[in-house]
Amino acid sequence: MRQTKLNEIRPEARIELTEPGRYRQLLEHIQVHHYYLGLEQQRDIPYSEAVASWYDHVYLPAIAHIRDSAILKEFPNRTEADLYMWITYHRDRLRERYGHEVDLRTALHDFANRHSERTLPRVIKTVTRTIRAALDAAAEPAQPPLPEPEPAAAAPPLDAPPTEMEKATA
Repeated sequence: MRQTKLNEIRPEARIELTEPGRYRQLLEHIQVHHYYLGLEQQRDIPYSEAVASWYDHVYLPAIAHIRDSAILKEFPNRTEADLYMWITYHRDRLRERYGHEVDLRTALHDFANRHSERTLPRVIKTVTRTIRAALDAAAEPAQPPLPEPEPAAAAPPLDAPPTEMEKATA
């Protein structure tokens, strides 16, 4: 984060990521915010102003949701910044799938339900899904078996003598 000088702009900021390559992605988030901020305000935005804006208006509100939800308990050995990265990525995927904007709180809860790293909640979710699928299957009306098709009439052998009808029409 030396490149952003966030520690000078917002000395209280503590952003720690546990996965390699994530700081590069975080820089991309800031660069995208910088671009859209310039479009929105129709002016050249100094980079330091964009960094402060991203931290104050994008990152901190997301971290507040993460803290309020207590989702961090679901992901031991991970940081708030890790969850920020994962949830914003997950929200983008949900938006692509459903074709409309998904709020951060919804993306956060959906992410936790799908990806919790705690063993017991993961087992409970698996059992719950299995039971729900079994109940749904049991609730479907049983369809009676289709009737067996009637066997087709056998064709007479090729060397069989002509029938009376064949003789009359000949």
